[in-house]
Amino acid sequence: MEMHLFDLRLSRKTKRTVSFISGVIIGFWIALSMMTHLRDKYERCPVSSTSEWTSGVPEQGWQAGYGPTSLENNQSHIYIGVITARKYLDSRAMAVYKTWGKQVPGKVEFFSTYDASGWSPAGLPVVSSIPGIDDTYPPQKKSFLMLKYMHDFYIDKYDWFIRADDDVYIRVDKLDRFLRSVNSSKLLYVGQPGFGKDDEFGKLGLREEGNYCMRGPGMIMSREVLRRVAPHISWCLRNLYSSHEDVEIGRCIKTFAGVDCTWAYDTRDVFFNDYKNYHMGRIEELGISIINRAITLHPNKRPEYQYKLHNKFQSLRLDDLNERVLALYRESNHISGLLQQPPTGLALTLGRQPSLTSYRPRHVHDVLVWEFFTRRKMYGYSSKSGQPARGVSRLMREAIDSAMQKVVEKINSGSARSRRTVKYNDLKYGYWRVSPLVGLQYVLQSFLTLREYHHGRRTLTVRKHVVVQQSFQSVQFTEDDSEQQSSFTGDNLNGERTSHDDTVHIIVPLTGRTASFERFMENYEKTESFLVDSRWT
Repeated sequence: MEMHLFDLRLSRKTKRTVSFISGVIIGFWIALSMMTHLRDKYERCPVSSTSEWTSGVPEQGWQAGYGPTSLENNQSHIYIGVITARKYLDSRAMAVYKTWGKQVPGKVEFFSTYDASGWSPAGLPVVSSIPGIDDTYPPQKKSFLMLKYMHDFYIDKYDWFIRADDDVYIRVDKLDRFLRSVNSSKLLYVGQPGFGKDDEFGKLGLREEGNYCMRGPGMIMSREVLRRVAPHISWCLRNLYSSHEDVEIGRCIKTFAGVDCTWAYDTRDVFFNDYKNYHMGRIEELGISIINRAITLHPNKRPEYQYKLHNKFQSLRLDDLNERVLALYRESNHISGLLQQPPTGLALTLGRQPSLTSYRPRHVHDVLVWEFFTRRKMYGYSSKSGQPARGVSRLMREAIDSAMQKVVEKINSGSARSRRTVKYNDLKYGYWRVSPLVGLQYVLQSFLTLREYHHGRRTLTVRKHVVVQQSFQSVQFTEDDSEQQSSFTGDNLNGERTSHDDTVHIIVPLTGRTASFERFMENYEKTESFLVDSRWT
């Protein structure tokens, strides 16, 4: 009897276990089936706008034939809408598109006045198909409808949406790295915060301690911000409190997305607005800190200055790539040493580790002289020109500042681990020389500002001894065509030429410069004899 009861209990327990497992399996299968059904259903449904009716825009979508332009980068990370005017399409807009516009990992479009014909300069992706907008300044309606356009066509295609002016320069590589480090699914409204002019403070209808992102350096919105704001564009257009476009966009974002523009202090450098030279309409000389930190720079109204600035930053990018190549040569040289194999090719010369003793003179006359300098004076020229000291040139100061900035960047690369940061403050003194085999070498005594965050904050001014080497790169050359070669060698001097009877007066200062005068006359005689010989041969 006891055995029978035991078997009965075991049977009941087994039944409960089997029932539980069966329920879990059936429930999981039902949930999976429902998720698959819903996913297939929404994938087949076309994307439709949930926006309210907006003045000048049909409620059921955009008019046929007025969709997005076809020019698009294969990547889908950033969408940039550039506000411009019809009169600037051939100048500012084209300069933007030919410089930083083609580097965007995503899509760039230019928004101009409504034009039913759809005319645009060749190759320029212009959106002129939005009914009801014109080139009125300030472009409040154009900017709001551009946001609606972004939402209706691209909300699920891009992570970030940017409103930009046609006179801003964007460093796309830095922008891409910055945005890829941030979660686009969060509510983020990024730019340089503005509060209005002094005479407008408190009159713009902003909430207490409210701000907005200034339109000049650019406004960056995450996908979620645009998703929440776009359905309320018409309300924002009907409730304008000022004539400032950026203020109204900021108010609309605050009202319906609940976020302010970024408050970080360093956004002044990251989203740079050149207030000092604003009236000139172009970016003047930039400091090293701005060059290293800026993502956007404003204003740059004339196309030639856009190309000039683009060339500047492309040169800096080339320098960075050269540094990476140099580091690879040094690593290759190091690996060859570990393998006990002699380095070959460029690794033999460019792969040498930086050293102040790499050059070994064979004679006393071959010794490389170190020249002393301070922040304002350079010494060591007495044997050459008779001058005990001379001023430090602007190029030399920029080279020293650039070298120190590189050192600071390298130190700060481990700031998260060491919990301290440094900032270049000033130069005390230094030495420099040019080694023909390696490059330019510095020994610098500089002042740095050290900030520590171990147990509370502490700021110190320290003196740092730094050795810097700017290495030479491999020799590069290009071949000119035959016509330019003949101009260089003087072979075209027998061609047609016109004679002039104009007299050229050359004034040469002689006081204390006898050696300079002798050198000038020697060069003049060589040049004249070459020209005379070329004319009669």
